[in-house]
Amino acid sequence: MAIAAPERVRRDLVRLVDQGLGVREFALQAPRVLASAVPFDGACVLTLDPATHVPTGEVVQNGLPAVAMARMAEIELSGTDVNAFATLARAEQRAAGLSATTGGDLDRSRRHRELRRPHGLGDELRAALVTEHTTWGALTLLRGRHRPDFALRDTALVAAVADTLADGLRRATLRDAGRAVRAERGIGLVVLAAD
Repeated sequence: MAIAAPERVRRDLVRLVDQGLGVREFALQAPRVLASAVPFDGACVLTLDPATHVPTGEVVQNGLPAVAMARMAEIELSGTDVNAFATLARAEQRAAGLSATTGGDLDRSRRHRELRRPHGLGDELRAALVTEHTTWGALTLLRGRHRPDFALRDTALVAAVADTLADGLRRATLRDAGRAVRAERGIGLVVLAAD
């Protein structure tokens, strides 16, 4: 009997989590596991500070160019755009497709209108990576402008495995922190004013 897609993807992700990878390696491999069930053209895995939800790093594959990232961060941190990660982290279903949320009018999203469309991108599927009520990161899957939008079953699959992705990212983050301490690089804290 064939294993249903969410269970198969979850099983493959658990195997990946158990490999003991660091953040970068996990962030490169996890989307490849997802691609077996949800085709996409680009991916971004974002790490977030669990206490503040401030982005701490990202691994981008076939996404926006680096010069667009500062504006993307501004839009995301404003919390006013469609499917903001902070909103998804509080939602019952932690994943959402842009096309489904906007009724097919992708330009209702500022990040799509200003950044994604001008760079040839179409629909996106986003997920907040939350485990045990703690947000460790976020995932964005991207499709090119001429590709079909993400289907509801794609969103449902990503939502079904988001907790496994979160656990993998949590473990990878803690491993990297442990490695940094063992290498005597230390860990620092930067406090910024509101302005």
